[in-house]
Parts: sequence; structure tokens; C-alpha cells
Amino acid sequence: MVQVTLAASLIFDIDGTLWVHFALFFVLLFIMNRLFYKPYLSLKTRRVSETKDKLILADVYRTGTQKLSRECEEIVDRAKRDAYEERRRIRAKAVKAAEHMKAEADRESDRMLYDNERKMDAEIAVVRRKLESQVPQYARMLALRLLGRKE
Repeated sequence: MVQVTLAASLIFDIDGTLWVHFALFFVLLFIMNRLFYKPYLSLKTRRVSETKDKLILADVYRTGTQKLSRECEEIVDRAKRDAYEERRRIRAKAVKAAEHMKAEADRESDRMLYDNERKMDAEIAVVRRKLESQVPQYARMLALRLLGRKE
């Protein structure tokens, strides 16, 4: 048996039990490696690969949603342009219809004005003929009154 004494008065016994301790240490290391470390490493590897797969899938989904978002924006922009064109077309049609209605109203008012002028001219002519037939009588009555005579 060998004894080693250190300066701090520690004594190490190096005997046959050292080899037993080494053997137990390596057996326990092997068992621990088998029971805990390898499952841990496989779990960690599986989680890392699943995380990478999920990140790749998320990137694919993100790319897909960005593409769909761009397509939706294009559809909305196209709909806005179409709506603007439709609004412009309807507005132009309405302006044309309003101009047509105004022109029709102008023609109708001109026709009504012309008709009313004709009616007034006819009534004036009737009144004039009536007055012309009565002028000699009124002139005679006026003359008699001015002269102070009674008829």
C-alpha cells in the first residue's frame, strides 16, 4: 500500500479500490449516458429539427400570405380604378342627360313663349277690333261732353 502525504496533511490511499471506483465511475457514466444524456441529445436534436421545419413552414406561410396580400391589394386597386371609371362614366352620362334636359326645357319654354305671344297677339287683335268699332261712339260722347251738350 502506498501513502502520499501532501503539504496540507491530506492523505490519499491508492489501493485496489481505486480501480473499482474507476470501474463504477465508467459503468455509471455509461448508464447515465444511455439513460439521460443520449435521450436528452436526441430530444434536443428532434426539437431543433422540428423548430427549423416550423420556421421553414412559417416562412412559406409568410411568403404565401404576403403574396395573397399583394394580390388582394391589386384587386382592391383594380376595383378602385374600375369604380372611378364607372363613376366618371356615370357622371358624364348624367351631365349629358342634364344638358339634354336643359336643351329640351329651353326648347319647350321657347315654344310656350312663342305660343303665348301668338295668343296675346290674337287677343290684342280682338281687343283692337272691338275698340276700333267703339272709337266713333266714344269720340262722339267725348266731343259732346267737351262741348257740354247732352245727347
